[in-house]
Amino acid sequence: MKAKNGTAIFIAAEALIYIAFLCMDIFGGDTGVSAAIKYSGILLCVLFAVIRAVCLRNMTSSLIAVALIFTAFSDRFLLFGEDYLPGVICFCITQTLYLAVLEKGRPVRNGVLLFFAGVPVTVAAVILLAPAAGDDVVLVGAAAFYAFSFIRNMVLAAGRSLQGERDEIGIRLFTAGLLMFVMCDVNVLLYNLPGYIDIGAQPVLRAVELAGILMWFFYLPSQVMIVLSPKR
Repeated sequence: MKAKNGTAIFIAAEALIYIAFLCMDIFGGDTGVSAAIKYSGILLCVLFAVIRAVCLRNMTSSLIAVALIFTAFSDRFLLFGEDYLPGVICFCITQTLYLAVLEKGRPVRNGVLLFFAGVPVTVAAVILLAPAAGDDVVLVGAAAFYAFSFIRNMVLAAGRSLQGERDEIGIRLFTAGLLMFVMCDVNVLLYNLPGYIDIGAQPVLRAVELAGILMWFFYLPSQVMIVLSPKR
């Protein structure tokens, strides 16, 4: 009963945070305050993930707690800084930890091969985009590795979910969390397009503005789902 009460309090607190920053983003408000509220939601996810790891005492909950810590570091750089590279690198570590969650109990060599499969993708992206990237070539490489890692994990999670596997993780909830995470990243990409492509059409600009709201519309629920996915 106590565990259920703690989960209910966590969800209620996250719901209040979610409503607060969405209202500010939709109806207008101080962007700094909105960012601080959003980050408080991530920090609460970290705290609850650590509590669950202590209570559940299994490898899956511990891996997810550490992944959430790196997620919080990433959001710190992306929300409040100008240097995006550390944030992307932290997200790469997060996705690597999620790979460990998905491959737990399977041959280690399989996980190692899945991890290093992203290296050719990264090298190819750097070679192809280096002329346009300029000083951002390292960021391009990190972003390519992150994108590969995310797609790989999404495919693995969807496969495990369809197979109905039972382990220390609620695979369907974890998969739903990753899917919401993907939707967030799609909107991040759309939101940042004007920085790379000259967009003048008003409907497109409105779509970019909407993407700025939808990023966190999907993101915080994704983290809540991932935090709640470990089980005994």
